[in-house]
Amino acid sequence: MAATSARPSAPPPDWPSAPPSSSPLTPPAATPATRLAVLAGNPRDARLHVVDDSGEITPIPLPVAATAWISADLAGRLQATTADGRLFLAGPLVGDNEPGWREIDPTYGGGPPAAPLSFGTLSPDGRTVAALAADFAAGTAFDLVLVDVGTGASTTLRVAAWPDGAAPAWLPDRRLLLVARDPARDLTGLVLVNPAGPDPALRFEREAYGIALSADGWVAAIDRADGRLAAGASRFLLGDEAGAGGGNSPDPSRPDDPPGLLVTAPRGTTPGPFALDPSGARLAVTWLDDTEGPATVGRYRVGSDGPVSEDPLTVPNGAATAVLAWLP
Repeated sequence: MAATSARPSAPPPDWPSAPPSSSPLTPPAATPATRLAVLAGNPRDARLHVVDDSGEITPIPLPVAATAWISADLAGRLQATTADGRLFLAGPLVGDNEPGWREIDPTYGGGPPAAPLSFGTLSPDGRTVAALAADFAAGTAFDLVLVDVGTGASTTLRVAAWPDGAAPAWLPDRRLLLVARDPARDLTGLVLVNPAGPDPALRFEREAYGIALSADGWVAAIDRADGRLAAGASRFLLGDEAGAGGGNSPDPSRPDDPPGLLVTAPRGTTPGPFALDPSGARLAVTWLDDTEGPATVGRYRVGSDGPVSEDPLTVPNGAATAVLAWLP
């Protein structure tokens, strides 16, 4: 479901190994999510399930079987991106209700992008989908496309870097972080994009292969160059410009250093798609079996005594990969 890039064997020398041990291990103020949407299988024949904390698994109809990506907003709405680049919206998903998918029809003032949309990511407020229009095999510049879910009005921004197989992440001030490759420096990392700025200039913030943020931007999770996942204070992981709420004024209800954890892939696996819950308290990771066997989903949270690994999930239907999205 996602393109991959070759990783260096070790992180660069200036990359921190873990959030500081002095960071307080106190839970974030927001309530952690209790349900996980799991899109399992290949993009030609996928299945969607919702798993709650009791372990109950509920199948959810998809708009089409050829669904490649899902995301969710704070209200529990689900967004689906199909393999041929269409966008659908459903929900809020409450209880056992049918999702009621409707297609979002983008309208382009200057003509549609040159490639189908992929990796659609719903903003936390549910108003906008950010998607990539990219030829991942060609290694050329690509487009970031922003689609209003109500009107379909779309904005296309050219990204002067090579695309990488990861979804965008929304900062609370409506800037975005993308994962892209700088061929001049042979670096895959995070690019900060301000769609509302006079010049959507790009700047590589950190080397990483995936990014997820809490809804308020205070907590980040990144797929690091050494194959481990780190989660913790976004200011520490991303730097002052992109971290700690995207440069917003400090939130007195939030600790300066949210809880942190460092997750190493279980033996015989590599990290696949992952999701940070809107509160920043829980991380879910798809662990891909190196022999192409069934994938598993690891769930992690920070408890009163530090990071806690919850019971892993076997991906439904024995699928080799899965895309994840937290729901309230």
